[in-house]
Amino acid sequence: MSQYLFPFLNISILGLILYFSLKEKVKDGVRSRHEHFSKMVESAVRQLNEGRDLLENARNKLDSVDVEIESLQSQIQTEREQVSARIISEAKKLSGSVVSDARTRGEALINEMVSDVTRALALDVIRGAEDEIKEKLTHDQRTRIRGEFSSFVQGVRS
Repeated sequence: MSQYLFPFLNISILGLILYFSLKEKVKDGVRSRHEHFSKMVESAVRQLNEGRDLLENARNKLDSVDVEIESLQSQIQTEREQVSARIISEAKKLSGSVVSDARTRGEALINEMVSDVTRALALDVIRGAEDEIKEKLTHDQRTRIRGEFSSFVQGVRS
């Protein structure tokens, strides 16, 4: 038994020396490790909360964007209908003025054509009458008419 006593005492004394000399260092190490893990857990919780807040803000923004998109679509549809109505109204006004302008221009062309035909007909009648008069007038009648015309022109000049 004595052979076990000295090594047992030796180990017990070494254990007590290690216990008292390392007790504070081990406590400090465990404490610092505990603080380190506590800080990591607090940081993780804080980041989790920040992430949740960011997610909530993003969802709110997406919801507001969806509402704004619907509003813009409604507004665009309204504006499209207004522009369409305005275009149709302007087209009707323009078509009315085009028809009116075409009618006026057509009437003017008809009047011009009637005037041209009337003038041509009058010239043809005058030429025909002139030819007939030339055939039927005698030389004496022509001389007398020229004399009367000359007197008439002189009378007008004076």
